[in-house]
Amino acid sequence: MTHQDIDHIGSLPEFLKKAGAAPFEVYAHEDDRDTIDGKAPLLKFPPDRLQAEVATLPDEVRIPFENVFLHPSKPNVTRLLVDGETLPLGDGLTVIHTPGHTPGHVSLYHHANKTLIAGDALVINNGELQCSSPYSTIDMENAIRSLEKFKPFDIESVVCYHGGLMRGDINKQIADLTVRL
Repeated sequence: MTHQDIDHIGSLPEFLKKAGAAPFEVYAHEDDRDTIDGKAPLLKFPPDRLQAEVATLPDEVRIPFENVFLHPSKPNVTRLLVDGETLPLGDGLTVIHTPGHTPGHVSLYHHANKTLIAGDALVINNGELQCSSPYSTIDMENAIRSLEKFKPFDIESVVCYHGGLMRGDINKQIADLTVRL
């Protein structure tokens, strides 16, 4: 999980239900773990609003969601991600802790194909690479500082949760972005 926002973790109950007896690993940063585990409220979705929204869902969706996030019987996160570690997935993914959008936001860099999976640390808006929106970011100053952590990587493409895929001189675009901010 790149971070705790509902649009990133909301399908976790369905994945867990489908996995059944063949559980899978759920990776997340420690700073977002309690929320993903259902022990702390979502930072951007107050508990009363969440419960009201969940109450409108059909039982087959509502009950698993409540069991995972509102009344958890076990932790959802099975492995904590640490800044700078390389995961043995897909020829190696480097974890980049990029707090700001949420405290535990992480991005991942795939060395073999020089791709940054930015989560919500970056967005693509009208064909332009931008920092996450101040309206959906907990700590904008930290989010801007986190962009500096991308500079050591040779990035040829970036995948943003909001905006999709961008190719080209991503390093230059990130450098230009940090100067503007």
